[in-house]
Amino acid sequence: NHTLRRLKSMSSNNVQQFAAALRTLLSNENEQRKCLDLYSRHIAGGTKLEWDQVVPLNPQTPGFVAFESLPEVPQEKIAELFRHVAVLKLNGGLGTTMGCTGSKSSLVIKGGKAFLDVIIIQMQKMNAAYHTSVPLVLMNSFNTETEARNIAARYHDVEILHFNQSQFPRIRTDTMLPLPTSAADPAECWYPPGHGDVLDGLRNSGILDRLLKEGRTHIFISNVDNLGATLDARILNFMMENHHDIVMELTPKSPADVKGGTVVEYQGRRRLIEAAMVPADKLNEFKSVRKFGVFNTNSIWFDLAFLKDALEHDQMKLEIIANPKKVGGTPVLQLETAVGSSISCARAPGVVCVPRTRFMPVKSVADMLVLQSNLYVLDASGHLVMNPARNFPVAPLVSLGSNIKTVADVRAHFANIPDMLDLESLTVMGDVSFGANCVLRGHVTIVCAPGQRLELPPGSVLDNKTVTGSLVVADRA
Repeated sequence: NHTLRRLKSMSSNNVQQFAAALRTLLSNENEQRKCLDLYSRHIAGGTKLEWDQVVPLNPQTPGFVAFESLPEVPQEKIAELFRHVAVLKLNGGLGTTMGCTGSKSSLVIKGGKAFLDVIIIQMQKMNAAYHTSVPLVLMNSFNTETEARNIAARYHDVEILHFNQSQFPRIRTDTMLPLPTSAADPAECWYPPGHGDVLDGLRNSGILDRLLKEGRTHIFISNVDNLGATLDARILNFMMENHHDIVMELTPKSPADVKGGTVVEYQGRRRLIEAAMVPADKLNEFKSVRKFGVFNTNSIWFDLAFLKDALEHDQMKLEIIANPKKVGGTPVLQLETAVGSSISCARAPGVVCVPRTRFMPVKSVADMLVLQSNLYVLDASGHLVMNPARNFPVAPLVSLGSNIKTVADVRAHFANIPDMLDLESLTVMGDVSFGANCVLRGHVTIVCAPGQRLELPPGSVLDNKTVTGSLVVADRA
């Protein structure tokens, strides 16, 4: 009891000191309140996940439907539905794992267009087709705002609204106090607190009220790098007809997704659980495709009136993710939230199991290479779709190895993007370079010994081939 009282006293002192520091670091009172709420809840400690109360979703779970079972929506009704919806893209990421020098949304992905260009053009074509004016909202970070505004400025026939994600101080793990000591401290002292910040950001920016005044009743939120996440009338119609206040899109797991978060039934509510929350001895069970066969795409729909009410009554408490980092050798914490954890706050949640065509994220340069190749094309509506000339319904598995991890590595190792139309899998190990106009078909494995180099000559055709060793092929003189 004495130890417990001492810990509570220490926690209380920490919160008071942290609150005092925030008053000098953050000028906006809403930002102070949000940051202090995250900190206080983290200090207080969360409740442990009781694994025996985790129940996987199944086709009999109320509100859980397969996308394919949703009825088609007549053209005239689509136009009416789209008059009441807005689209929001989470645009806070820099793509640092891919070595991007700017925001990921400014990366050229198809036909000379960046992610954000493709998204805006999709909106243009959709609004023209249905005679609507669906607005696009961008949640930027302090790292991505300038590039996002520059790209958006090129387009004048889509309403594009911007707001910035919060910027919170990183927390020293030794003192549990802010790393920066003044608001002028450099960028590495600060962090954006995860995409769960989008909900408060919508309200505090005034955009939530603006959308409601315009007659918008729903909003569709997804990652800017997922070009499969387009506005869909069937899901919106399902949500409206069944009066769901939140609808999440899940998709079937593949071998690459076993660590992905999933939605379950937990103590009478829906809950998003991530691998980090799972007891160590249950991790293999969590990764089982047989038991947990779907995972979170981070595409989520909200009823705006519900969202406004929940935020005003402080009923949108998202689970905290404590993300450890180092800044110049100093261990720090970032306290973040994920927008998907809002499902546990829903009064009437819905879940749609969508096909992989609605989930095409770019998390690595291998993902980027696949989308940039002739495997995918932009259709008449501006949507990125699999090339109809491909004979297989799924994308190939591509692994480029440790020598090709960044966008710069791709440019150094590929003269241009190979023809991958008939590729089923590609595994590259070692320092391998591809000449111009290579063709890859079937299952291709290329292994180069450490310290050696292998250059495939221009026009090489590898059809179900395994290439090993080291080789530099030159044209004859």
